Amino acid sequence: MTEGDEVGVPELAAGRRGRHDLHETLHDAMDEHGIDVWVSPAAPGPAPEGIDDTGDPVMNLPWTHSGLPTVTLPVDETGEGLPLGLQCSARFGADEELLGWSELLADDVGLLTE
Repeated sequence: MTEGDEVGVPELAAGRRGRHDLHETLHDAMDEHGIDVWVSPAAPGPAPEGIDDTGDPVMNLPWTHSGLPTVTLPVDETGEGLPLGLQCSARFGADEELLGWSELLADDVGLLTE
């Protein structure tokens, strides 16, 4: 038996309501403050060395839960060569617009070369 099999219908419905409520709260804040794209750290620190661990997902949990499209951009690296990134999130359904914003942001932080 897998862990997901133990989730009942009421708990599943509450999770779906929570996703919708977060999605709406983020959209409302975007409307109120004229936000086109959210920009936040991709992780609390650099990626871990090696392939045994993908790192701490805490910074992308709100975007994953809300269902908003999100792109991560590598913006720097540590002295040890481990990547540091930013994640950009846009409105639900604005995937193509997010890609446009990501290209502009990547260019602004020097990620794209001519």
